[in-house]
This record gives sequence, structure tokens and C-alpha cells, in this order.
Amino acid sequence: EKAVTKELSEEREATLLIKAIRINTLPKLTYSDLKKFVPLVSDIFSGVSVEDITYEELEQAIKETMEELKLEYSESQSRKILQFYEATKQRMGVVLVGPSGCGKSTIWKVLKIAYEKLGQKMVTHVMNPKSMPRQQLLGFMDYDTREWNEGVLTAAARDCVRQPQDYRCWVICDGDIDPEWIESLNSVLDDNHLLTLPTGERISFGDNVNFIFETNDLRFASPATVSRMGMIFMSEEDVDTKRLITSWLKKQPEEDQARMEGWIEDYLPIALDWALMRSENMTVKTTKVGIVNSALSVLRGIKTKAELVYCLVKGLGSNFNTEMRSRLASELFDRCKEVPSDSRLPLNCYYSQSSEGLKAFVA
Repeated sequence: EKAVTKELSEEREATLLIKAIRINTLPKLTYSDLKKFVPLVSDIFSGVSVEDITYEELEQAIKETMEELKLEYSESQSRKILQFYEATKQRMGVVLVGPSGCGKSTIWKVLKIAYEKLGQKMVTHVMNPKSMPRQQLLGFMDYDTREWNEGVLTAAARDCVRQPQDYRCWVICDGDIDPEWIESLNSVLDDNHLLTLPTGERISFGDNVNFIFETNDLRFASPATVSRMGMIFMSEEDVDTKRLITSWLKKQPEEDQARMEGWIEDYLPIALDWALMRSENMTVKTTKVGIVNSALSVLRGIKTKAELVYCLVKGLGSNFNTEMRSRLASELFDRCKEVPSDSRLPLNCYYSQSSEGLKAFVA
């Protein structure tokens, strides 16, 4: 029999090629490279308009999930979740790369709940590989008794292969990728999908299993490991501080929301901008989300504007030296039209709950 071939038009062929390039390349690009890549593809394939593959039911489930979790919906974050979904379909191993607080855990948690809304049964095993010795993670053989001692990861692997094929199973390793243990998973991440134990036993995984890794960077991962995994790159530039603040505010008691909303909208961005512009002067280096969380963590239940200023100085200033902290306090007192007990020593005061005002420390 002669093979029947269907010729594609040039436009259709270009469309398929662009879609394949976008699916496999966009998730790996940094924020700045992404801005250059999209116009570059448009220039090379001029006149060809392409839209990404849509998943209407899944996208709706993602929106509902984010509303339930009181998260602010964002097109960029939704796009990352869909990229993660596509990566888990293509590869057994998927790595989420990005600084702390950029939303790596949120991506898989939202997708998990969205899956469950669509009737997909899920099994997840979460662990931090760097929190335990290699033997505890991967198991070991006692050469005196010839007894096999199960590891945390191997126990999770056994549980995954026992699940029915209609279950989706995720083994999530939340921690730095280290060659000491990740190299043992190379045969799992390639097309073999096999985990070989020191006993000689082999655990074979089906297409319903994924190994998901969360890490800050891949500096210690070998090229052999990286090439076997799908990658979703997250960056601080994708993080919108306004969405973080709005999401935090939604989780506060209703009676506090109405009182704090105006103050937070007017004065918190001023304090955050001041701190972010001087982040290189911080005693302990942190991320943008870390700075925002430092401020929000001390604002629960504030009752007055003076208390807001005092808490911001305490939350944001704690990572600066005394001189920078004093400058921050002077700036906030001035911008918020609040008067400390001694303008020459803005740090020499505290907020009194009884009088609902600022008072000077007395020796």
C-alpha cells in the first residue's frame, strides 16, 4: 500500500512550527529575554498570527481555584500554570526555577486543586531532599543483615506505582538540586522511567507519574540532568507587589480590611519603594517578595496610622543598620504626617496600645 500523505500549506506549517517553538521555549526564558523573543518570532514568521493552545475548562478551574485561595488572578501566573501543565504532559521530570517567593509552590498547588475540580484524582508526596542524608532519602542496604531500609523518596515512588493509572501522582522535591541525590534519578527522568535500587530491584513508572523539583537555581545540576527535564523559569520581574498586598488584605478579618485598606494603599508602596531601592544595603540579602512579606507580617490588626508607621519601621528597618533604619523612620514619619516624640531620634519611640499613640522610651 502506498502511504497517503497530506501536504500542509506554508501558513499551516509555519503555524505548527511557531506553536511548537513557543511551547518548548517560552517557559525557559527570563523576563527580559521573553520580551525580545516574541517580536523576534514575529519578524521571522511575518504575517503569521499564532495563538497559544487554549484549555477552556482548565483555565476556568484555575480562576475558581485562585478565587477560593484568595489569590489575585494574573494572566502571567495563569500562563505559567498552563506551561507547567503542558510540561507535565511532555516530561516525567519538571523543574520550577526561581527565587524564593516568586510563586513556584503556588503554581503546582493551584493546578492540583484545578485538576481535582475537573474530576482528576491526585496523589502528592512533598519532601525536602536537602533536609536529610542521602541514605534516608534514597534508602540503603544494611550489608551486615542484608536488609533493605526504605528511603523517603523510594517509599513515595512505591506508593505512586501502586496507584491506578487514572490517578495522577506527583513526587515534589522542594529544595536545592544537588548532584549527590539527583544523579540517582537520571534513569527515571529519561525515556526509561526506571528507578533502580541498590538491591537490584527496578521500579517502573507510568505516564501518570511526575517528579517535580522546586529550586532557586540549577548551578549544581549537571547538563545530563537538566536536559532530561522540562523547565519553568520564574523571575522577580513577574511578581507584582500590588497583587501580593491585595491578596494579603483579602485574608484579613473584614472589620480590619475596611480600616487598613486606605492606609496601606497610600503609605505601604512608599515604604516598599524606599526599601527596594536600597536593598543592596540590607544586612541579610533577601528577595523582593521577602521584603514585602517583612512589611506585611507586622501589619495585622493595626488600629491607627501612627501604629502603621511604627510597624513599617520595625518590619522593613529590621534588616538595615541603625543609620539606614533612622533614615527610613524619618522618611515615613514625614510622608505620613506623623510626629515622633523626638524628631532628632525617630527610633527612640514605641507605639502605646493604651494611649494609641507614639511615646518616647524612658530610661
